[in-house]
Amino acid sequence: MACRYDRYQQAEAWQGRGMDLFSPLRYLLCQHLAQQYLYLLADNNYYPDQVIHNLTTRFVMSNNQPKRHLILNLVRFINSEQAMSQGASLAQLRQLPAWSATELFGVTAAISQDEYIAIHLAQYRTGQVQQTLSQWQSVLQQLLEKDNHWLWLLDDNIVNDGDKVTLADFWPLGAGDEQKLSVNVKAIYTQNGEKALHELLDEIALAVNDTALFSQRRNQFISNYHQQYQSAWLRLAQAMPQAESYIRGKSNWQQLMLDTAQNASPYLLFFNRLAIESTSIPQSEQQPWLSDQLSL
Repeated sequence: MACRYDRYQQAEAWQGRGMDLFSPLRYLLCQHLAQQYLYLLADNNYYPDQVIHNLTTRFVMSNNQPKRHLILNLVRFINSEQAMSQGASLAQLRQLPAWSATELFGVTAAISQDEYIAIHLAQYRTGQVQQTLSQWQSVLQQLLEKDNHWLWLLDDNIVNDGDKVTLADFWPLGAGDEQKLSVNVKAIYTQNGEKALHELLDEIALAVNDTALFSQRRNQFISNYHQQYQSAWLRLAQAMPQAESYIRGKSNWQQLMLDTAQNASPYLLFFNRLAIESTSIPQSEQQPWLSDQLSL
């Protein structure tokens, strides 16, 4: 079996690189090796009708982070299937974002993901694949409709640079005092957070079957997200005066005076940061306080 797997991988590599073999011959060789590879293999495919109930139940019962993982794995699985159906090579498929069968289907995978991709691609090559792509897309649509607010997207863990914004970013505070001032802006409500959010939504957009509906839902979600985004920054702005009473020690006061003299006061730093972090919010969606501040 390992030998057949290696031969089939080599044939796919030839196909992908366009080696010097005459094209029809290369195609027939790839077909032959794909058939050899599939011979006597067990059915390791995943079928929608076998897992839809399990997927839906797990999604409904899960917290936001597991929900996001479930959606993301399903999306990447669908996008991999789409790429296969569109003629992607084995090398191209292995460059796509990875998905986990264990996280998606709740079962321990019998084979590695690389092997699954190779087997399924061989089935496409030989016409033995069952066409289930539209069914998987329907499953995704059902899950997206189970939570109309998509709160599972609003998680700091999707942000690579997951640092929240705190009062200590603007005031010279000690670690202990920083913890007492619990007001902060979560990383998801920063420019890095919004970038990560759109990257995830872009992946989902590739997988859905009704792109117009998804685009509409996405726009609604982002509009609501921008309102929450602004509210998070407003709470931090309102807490700014509290931080001054937590400045302790001569050195911290000296640093504050020096910063203020050099046009780097906490308030100026905050408003400069706010202007940067608000660039993606359209004027039509800006709350009055933000619009007034940005117009100064």
